[in-house]
Amino acid sequence: MENTCPKWLDDEMGTFLMTSNLIISPKLKSLFDEYKIKPYLVFSELYKESVKENLRAETRKKAGIYGILNLTTGNFYIGSAVTNRFYSRFYKHLIRGLGNKNIAIDLEKYGIESFVFVILEYFPESVTKRNNPDLMVLETYWIQTYKPTYNILLEAGNFLGYTHSEEVKQKIRDIYSDEKRKRVSLINKNKTLSDSVKALIR
Repeated sequence: MENTCPKWLDDEMGTFLMTSNLIISPKLKSLFDEYKIKPYLVFSELYKESVKENLRAETRKKAGIYGILNLTTGNFYIGSAVTNRFYSRFYKHLIRGLGNKNIAIDLEKYGIESFVFVILEYFPESVTKRNNPDLMVLETYWIQTYKPTYNILLEAGNFLGYTHSEEVKQKIRDIYSDEKRKRVSLINKNKTLSDSVKALIR
């Protein structure tokens, strides 16, 4: 399956799914610039049924890494979704207010109109029991690189002790090319990844 992940930290923005006549608000752009994140898709105006349906349709049969960004406070969250579960992650966090107490508190305080749901990266294949730990590695890399303020844990799931095949290790190296790692390291000189993640992307 072709890897559709965007090239982060390039000059061009990712492919945005617009939900209003506004291309992207100055506030949203400033937050993306601050965190040096180039999103793949952005869903705003999450209170609209049409936006919810767009999100559901666009992410059907896909897996990967998502973000939840509070436009009022600038706080954000990074998580992962297995195949066909992006919408359920959105619904759990931002409709039911479950899964993360910090998001739930701000959802009650600021309302859903203050949040955007962001697709950060698609996983290059359907997630199975066999390769689910690799999605966890991907999520952990994102969390430890960008230090999202809503996240409580700095590692996703439990992939420690899991034996990754050479094929999987190479796939992770390919996703995190030398070029990308150099650019990320320039903006994160004082941030460190866990030994378990660094070992997989070397």
